[in-house]
Amino acid sequence: MVSEALRHPSEISDILKKSNDSAPHRFTRLLEDFSPEQPRRGQLIEGSILQIGGDAIFLDVGAKHDAVVPRNEIEKIGPEQFNNLKPGCRLPVYVLRIQRGIGDLLVSIERGLEFEDWDRAEACLASSEVLELEVIGNNRGGLLVLYGKLQGFVPNSHISELRRGMTAEQRDSFKREKIGTSMFLKVIEVDRRWRRLVLSSRATKKYKRMKRLKELKPDQVLDGQVVELVDFGAFVDLGGVDGLVHISE
Repeated sequence: MVSEALRHPSEISDILKKSNDSAPHRFTRLLEDFSPEQPRRGQLIEGSILQIGGDAIFLDVGAKHDAVVPRNEIEKIGPEQFNNLKPGCRLPVYVLRIQRGIGDLLVSIERGLEFEDWDRAEACLASSEVLELEVIGNNRGGLLVLYGKLQGFVPNSHISELRRGMTAEQRDSFKREKIGTSMFLKVIEVDRRWRRLVLSSRATKKYKRMKRLKELKPDQVLDGQVVELVDFGAFVDLGGVDGLVHISE
């Protein structure tokens, strides 16, 4: 009975060898069974930076393959933003495509952040939040403003400072002078498909006007700036509210 329970040393060695040989196979089977959802082109996913190089940035996005930000996409990232990127940073990335054969998942940090800005713009549209944005340009139709990675548009009809009596030359001069300054604006239209982000300062004027009206009291003495002369008197800006000084006064 004792002889049946014992094994020859060579038999024990063979058993251990077979056991060790099966370990890699078990690992391979486990790896094959690991099948996370494959990211799709145009999808926004979150990744953690693994390595930063001059030609590529590698991120862990929870897929079988690491995501790669190619060199041409790295060049789109501003110097200040690039310098803030560190291994371990988590950020949104936009799936550009999957390279066939290689399996590399090509993504864009710039497009990922832009995608987030569209989400924020839609939230601002729903909440009527008042934003302070920088004017970066102008054209015949209005002003261009910077909203994160997006370029927003403020039509002439929604620029509260443009008055009815202004000539075309005065309007153009005013808009040129606004470049580099900031404006209080509300989002009034968001269309991702056509990349339309439209904002209005007139909408914020209503908000500020109501707030200012609550602050004004009868018999108050205020300093004001004359902003328009008409046949029946003068309009005076009282800090967000236009008051009328009738010609009889």
